[in-house]
Amino acid sequence: MGIAGRGPEPVRQGGTITAPVGANFGGAANAWAPIFNEIFLGRTPVEEGLERAQKLANDAMSQ
Repeated sequence: MGIAGRGPEPVRQGGTITAPVGANFGGAANAWAPIFNEIFLGRTPVEEGLERAQKLANDAMSQ
């Protein structure tokens, strides 16, 4: 599923995606960035890495 549960079609049709914001977004970005690096380097399986990154980012945003 795409952005906000609407699929990718709105963006493909010239729509926009809202900027990521929220309490402690910087902390969330710091939490997921190293995991994404490992995914892109092929050292962490995608599904495992995305689940871990999402959990850590959500935890950071709730602090």
